[in-house]
Amino acid sequence: MESLLVTSVAAVLACALLELALPAFNQLVGRTLVINYFSEFGIILVAVVVSVGVLAGAYPAFFMSAFSAKRVLSGDIQRGRTAILVRKLLLTLQASLSIALIIGAFSLHQQLSHLQSLAVGYEKQHRLEVDDIPARQLYFKHNNVLNQRINAVPGVISSSITDASFTSSFNTSFTVTSDNGELNDAVIPFIGVGFNIAKTAGLEVIAGRDLSADYGSDWHSLGDDGNGRAGVLVSQSFVKVAGYDSAEQAIGKELYSSSGDNQEVLKIVGVINDVTIGSAREASASPLILVCGFSWANEGKLIINFEPSQLNAVKTQVQQIVSDQLNVHNADIELVADNYRALYKNDERVSTLVAIFCILAILLTCLGTFGLAAFSTLRRQKEVAVRKVLGASRLSIVNLLAKEFLLLVAISTAIAFPLTYWLVGDWLANFNERIDQAMWFYVVAAALVAMITWLTVASLAFRAASTRPSLTLRYE
Repeated sequence: MESLLVTSVAAVLACALLELALPAFNQLVGRTLVINYFSEFGIILVAVVVSVGVLAGAYPAFFMSAFSAKRVLSGDIQRGRTAILVRKLLLTLQASLSIALIIGAFSLHQQLSHLQSLAVGYEKQHRLEVDDIPARQLYFKHNNVLNQRINAVPGVISSSITDASFTSSFNTSFTVTSDNGELNDAVIPFIGVGFNIAKTAGLEVIAGRDLSADYGSDWHSLGDDGNGRAGVLVSQSFVKVAGYDSAEQAIGKELYSSSGDNQEVLKIVGVINDVTIGSAREASASPLILVCGFSWANEGKLIINFEPSQLNAVKTQVQQIVSDQLNVHNADIELVADNYRALYKNDERVSTLVAIFCILAILLTCLGTFGLAAFSTLRRQKEVAVRKVLGASRLSIVNLLAKEFLLLVAISTAIAFPLTYWLVGDWLANFNERIDQAMWFYVVAAALVAMITWLTVASLAFRAASTRPSLTLRYE
């Protein structure tokens, strides 16, 4: 009954803490969770409270009821080794969990930092995207007025158009044949873009030039024979796949793509560094073609390179220009950096949750260590007093009492290291771009748990070592 009462009070406190933490948790996970205690959840809660209360109280109840009155009154109560073994086992598991969570928190943070600083082939900072604009309003040859008005906005460095975002995956591709015969109806992804795309999106041109309005032939156009012509930028991976010896050799070469009875003739005017499209979890560098003025998409985007100090003014004026020029009201204007960060939002949530549970696990380990250390110190009071009489220092006594707990931490480390290495490695395998597991993560985690354990035990052991031996031994 005592155990059930304690467990019931703990359940009430837990529910109160849950209600206080729920708003912050909802904000963290992006959900609206509500706890209904008069539902199946309430039944499960009551069942858990009763089960924990009965199981926690069963051992001491049976243990004490098995005592012989004669042995108890004579002072022969040296029993309970099983209970101590269970306590040590639970403490070892808690320490293992703490070490694993600390390593996991370090690894998650390092991986996310690596992804945020990853060179993806385009510039994420100081770029705006205006989404959901009908492509037919962007992809026509004399679309100079819109770009001129946007470029005239104070704070705008350059602007261009695209029918796909670099921060999200796309599935537009066509069959390409190269003029050197290396490619024959190869399926290559492509993005429809506008003039100055490399300058605006921050693409690195390693050979040739950017798509430019100074070259009228860059923009896609149809000839009298029904065939289309356009200038294109290709990625470095495409150059390798197409069999060109260098990026410079690819400049001026032509690619051919058949569409029914017509043919698209694509002239390579520039080569860019490889671009990672979407999340680095799934994406990798692959052949890519950027076609000027050509798109199969229904919707397009404006991309704008701006001065950081003019962000709010640029957004306001671009919104007005898009409304006036394209009749698109309340256009969705977002930062490319925010879109890229959103790719890893779930991973950031997981990282935060792991950090929170890491702190909770360390706290529980401290509580478990404190309880077991208090019990051990109480049992060894006379030993401590005798050692002090024989000249033992306080520090040596503290280390003596802490030694068995540090041994438990060593066992916990042996359990946690291989299991955590496998789990973290399995998670990192989901990313094409990933960090290597650093052993200092593991050393720091084990040392941190060992230090916390030592300090917890030392807080009790030091007090025991400071007690005068005469107060402990005067009745002996």
